[in-house]
Amino acid sequence: MSATIPYLLMDVDVAATGTPGSLSSFSSTNGLGDIVLMPLMLNYSVNPDFNVNFRVGAYAPTGSYEVGRLANTGKNFWTIEPVLGLMYFGQKNGFEASAFFGADFNTENDDTNYQSGTQIHVDGTLAQHFPLLGGLAGVGVSAYYYQQVTGDSGAGATLGDFKGMTIGAGPVVSYTRKIVGHDTVFEFKWLHEFETKNRLEGDILWLKAVFKFW
Repeated sequence: MSATIPYLLMDVDVAATGTPGSLSSFSSTNGLGDIVLMPLMLNYSVNPDFNVNFRVGAYAPTGSYEVGRLANTGKNFWTIEPVLGLMYFGQKNGFEASAFFGADFNTENDDTNYQSGTQIHVDGTLAQHFPLLGGLAGVGVSAYYYQQVTGDSGAGATLGDFKGMTIGAGPVVSYTRKIVGHDTVFEFKWLHEFETKNRLEGDILWLKAVFKFW
C-alpha cells in the first residue's frame, strides 16, 4: 500500500480573442493537492529484469478548490484509478523501459454539478541508469497520452460531452540510493504538452521522492 501527498505551485494564464475584443486572466495558488491513496498494489516478477504490476488508486478531494478560480490545487471530486504496469529494468545493462496503462473513473463535483467522463491514459519511460556517488542515476525521456472516452455529464455540463485529449513528453532524471538502510528514490520530470483538446495546455514539472520502509 502507499500514499502520495502532493504539494502544488500553480500559475494559470488564459488569453482569448474574439468579438468584440480580447480577454485575458491570470490566477496563481499553491498548497496541498489531492492525496492519492493506494490500498492495493500487486507485483509479479516474470524474471529478475521484468515485472508486471497492478494497483488501484483513489484520488481524495483534499486540495483547495473554488468555483470560478482558474488555479485550483484540487479537483473537488473523487477519482478511482486502476493501473497496469509493465516494467523492464536490465540488471546488467541498466536500461529501463516501462509502460503504465490506466483508467480514471470520476465522481461528480458537488459544487458545480459536473461529472467528468471516464479517461484512459498511457505513460511510458525509456532511460539509461549508471552508478554515481554510491547510488544509481538515470537519464531518459518520458511521455504520456490521455484520452477521455465517455462524455461529461450533470446539470453543469452545459457544453455537452466536451471530451478532452492531451499528449506530452519530456526529459526525466532520477537518483536511487540507500539512506539509513532503506531504498530511496528521487525523480525529476518535465513534461511539455503539445497536443491538447478541451483542456488547459502547458508544462508540468514533477519532483518525486520515494522512501521504502521495508
